[in-house]
Amino acid sequence: MGLRTTIGKKSPNMFQIERRGLLAKVHIAKKQLALTDGEYRAALSRWGVASAGALSVSELSELVAYFEQLGFVPKRGGSKAAQPSNRQAEALRARIRAEFTEIDNGEKRLDGLVKKMCRVDRLEWCHNPAKLKQLLRIAKTIKEEGP
Repeated sequence: MGLRTTIGKKSPNMFQIERRGLLAKVHIAKKQLALTDGEYRAALSRWGVASAGALSVSELSELVAYFEQLGFVPKRGGSKAAQPSNRQAEALRARIRAEFTEIDNGEKRLDGLVKKMCRVDRLEWCHNPAKLKQLLRIAKTIKEEGP
């Protein structure tokens, strides 16, 4: 058996994820813009379809862009129910920042630890309380050991 290469191509799974995300944005835009059913159908008629599900990924992107021109503002992130307590994460991030300001070269060290442990580029993007608590413990350990 030979190896299959998919360099430069999206896997079918990624394609479906992108498609579902765009369809969700279309329906959220319809609600956010308070479009009537007639207005929504008129927007879809630009592509000659009666349902957003009949559009390709590129056409869905165009439709979302059209809704953005009408004033739709897409929001990033998942549902609040799927995310852990934001207050807890915010408080932990504030404590972590405070601890690392007291450490030599703390900002750089924090950036590196966040990338390594949380697998995100910025501390603000880490919402996992367990990872944040671990970062806080590490900060305290580094502070105790000294320079």
